[in-house]
Amino acid sequence: GHEHGTRGKGTGQQEAATGHAVLSAGRDKASGRSQRCPRLAPASAGGAYALWRRRRLSSLMDLLSHDDLAIVLEVVTQVNQAHDREEFLRAALAGTVRAVPCTVATVNEVDPSAGRYHYWMEPASFPLPENADAIFARLAHEHPLVNYNETTGDGSAKRISDFWSTEELHRSQIYQQIYQPMGVEYQVAITLSAPRPTVVALALSRGDEDFSGHDQLVLDTLRPHLAQAWRSAGDRERLLALLQAAARAVGEQ
Repeated sequence: GHEHGTRGKGTGQQEAATGHAVLSAGRDKASGRSQRCPRLAPASAGGAYALWRRRRLSSLMDLLSHDDLAIVLEVVTQVNQAHDREEFLRAALAGTVRAVPCTVATVNEVDPSAGRYHYWMEPASFPLPENADAIFARLAHEHPLVNYNETTGDGSAKRISDFWSTEELHRSQIYQQIYQPMGVEYQVAITLSAPRPTVVALALSRGDEDFSGHDQLVLDTLRPHLAQAWRSAGDRERLLALLQAAARAVGEQ
């Protein structure tokens, strides 16, 4: 990797009520039908939402092949062995590229309100426009995937083409200044856990063909495991820093 700086099981009656709750639609990426997430009152949201998430992840996995699941398991195993965020990033990027082939993959840490942007890239040697990090930090508010996550909090796999036509993409400054020089025409991204307003996204990009619904399924299956491993790697980093600070303090006494 390469760094550059600048969310109880209910009774049958409760489940029926959940099924008739106000629904927020998202795409069922395998069939094109709507995949709906219950938007519930705060008192019932925790258990019912967790139940919906478990069922949805199970249904996603049912649609993947044995080979897909083998790669997912391999990636999950590797990222959970990471001792810090740098190890996580190397494993997550390399593993995700095997699971969903692409031209270039990045983990982007963006704070649009502060104009801050960090990224890690695979391959690390992929050519970028001059001052790409500063340009992206300035134009991040324009990116449809960043805007979608900021507005909804939904970190599931989304493509630029889910929001923009080719013509809209080509008219955008972020395309003209970043993606066109990179040869990028298509992108899909998932987001990992981060305190607002920071967005941490794993983005895959291509120049030849768009990402498929199957690609999105693979990423959605990986996402909760990547998010947990990202949090765990950060916790390990912070714990190590505290232990080192305590050891220094003892040594100075």
